[in-house]
Amino acid sequence: MYKKPDKPSFLFNIIKLFLDLPFGRKIIFIFSIIGFISLFFPWFYEGLKMFNVFQKFSIIGFTLSIITFLIAFLSIRETFFYKKMFFGLPHYYVFLLLLIIGLYTLILQTSALYELMNYNPRAIISFGGMILFFSYGLSLFGLLVSKNYIPKKTKKLKRKDPNDVNISEISLNVER
Repeated sequence: MYKKPDKPSFLFNIIKLFLDLPFGRKIIFIFSIIGFISLFFPWFYEGLKMFNVFQKFSIIGFTLSIITFLIAFLSIRETFFYKKMFFGLPHYYVFLLLLIIGLYTLILQTSALYELMNYNPRAIISFGGMILFFSYGLSLFGLLVSKNYIPKKTKKLKRKDPNDVNISEISLNVER
């Protein structure tokens, strides 16, 4: 006969934790993963040759990958492990700092690409950087929407077993 499991599966627990997040934190979580994936998209077409930020702009690429990895790491840490602080700072301020540094780095990288386009008129900017810029912007919006979010663990209800009663403590004396 089929026995019903006592607790839900790992996948359902992850989905439940994600659905319990406020709207802004869901945006940060989703777009941090999208931003991390977009680092490996082509960022620039130069004639028939295409490259991403790890090839010609490797310093900017590694900076953006570290920033994006930290944003994804913090959102996973906050969502699934209920952590509030990172090196003594609340997650809100760390997210804000990382997103502002990421946007600044993307603006620097975009200006460097436009300077490169002056030397090669056949160069076209691709969609990798645009997706990352879009994901940072939406993550910043999500952060500002859920500014006061503090992760809280769900409390388990303790149920008393009716068979586990200590009779020596129970008195049938009505006067007491």
